[in-house]
Amino acid sequence: MEVTIYWTDFAKEELHSIYNFTRIKNSAKFSKKIIKKIIDSIIILKSFPELGQIETFLQDKKQSFRFIIQDNYKIIYWFNKPNNRIEIIDIFDCRQNPILLNRIK
Repeated sequence: MEVTIYWTDFAKEELHSIYNFTRIKNSAKFSKKIIKKIIDSIIILKSFPELGQIETFLQDKKQSFRFIIQDNYKIIYWFNKPNNRIEIIDIFDCRQNPILLNRIK
């Protein structure tokens, strides 16, 4: 059974915010490039769902959250083995204070 990718509403909002912010600061072309790189990184997880490192700032949570880095962004996810799906929880700008990762419930 193929691994599927599920985006939480919060992660979708963060991706949209990244697009808008980079479009204002740079250009639409640059924004599309950043978003494509993030999505391409996530697609790789379909073949290697446990590729990411364990996120130490979220070790107190029920799920075992992992992350991969793409440019300045930390893609936070967990591999839901029973449902064979990767759940994208957050796209976090690494230039922020990592304590803000606690916004994840």
